[in-house]
Amino acid sequence: MRWLFALVLVGCVSYAPAPACDAGEACPAWQCECGVGSASARACVSKRCAVAADVCRSACADAGTCWQGRAKGGWPNGNSVGQTVCMGGGAAACGDRDFNDLGKACLQNAECASGLCLGNAASFICAKTCTKAAECPTGWVCGVSTAGSDTCFIGAPGHEGLAVSTNAGCQQVAFSDIGKVCQFGTDCESRICFGSGAAGYFCSRRCNDDSLCASGFRCVTSQNDGAKFCEKMQ
Repeated sequence: MRWLFALVLVGCVSYAPAPACDAGEACPAWQCECGVGSASARACVSKRCAVAADVCRSACADAGTCWQGRAKGGWPNGNSVGQTVCMGGGAAACGDRDFNDLGKACLQNAECASGLCLGNAASFICAKTCTKAAECPTGWVCGVSTAGSDTCFIGAPGHEGLAVSTNAGCQQVAFSDIGKVCQFGTDCESRICFGSGAAGYFCSRRCNDDSLCASGFRCVTSQNDGAKFCEKMQ
């Protein structure tokens, strides 16, 4: 069984989509203005040029726990204001590296900043490798994948009993439509439409326990899908 897994960004500023690019192509330079240095242009990554927040994150790491990465340059009409990120522990809050798309729905590794898209037939999400639970988003575990590597994951029945991360500085992508009535996975930000004929079908998300589910929902194991999801209580 392949697997799947996100990080909550606080106070995000929307960007114009980064331009597409070919592998090895040089992308426009971003100059970071955080008072602690600058970063040059990055090459094409996953067929997209880097946005200012990605380029300036390390350059602005000393600007405070909550930094706003200001930047100039980049592509025409690109947003020059970086994301405001409150991680508590800076770039080390999630261990080796922060990835701002952990938990985002994906279909292939290239869609994830970490290069790791895991899951099963029910849903695939962007994940990351780990050495301990604290390096994973809140509510996730650091467990062995079918490939034999330790990976941040959520909602795997086989991980029952593993230590669950309580690191509030490392969280997964937020979904704003959990609980919305749906018919198909494509109706939901998480790409998970889950429920029953009796309770109805609603946009859901993976979970390890009830703490990650909204009020009126509980974390249950789907026998059909082999994973744990938030289900509306009857």
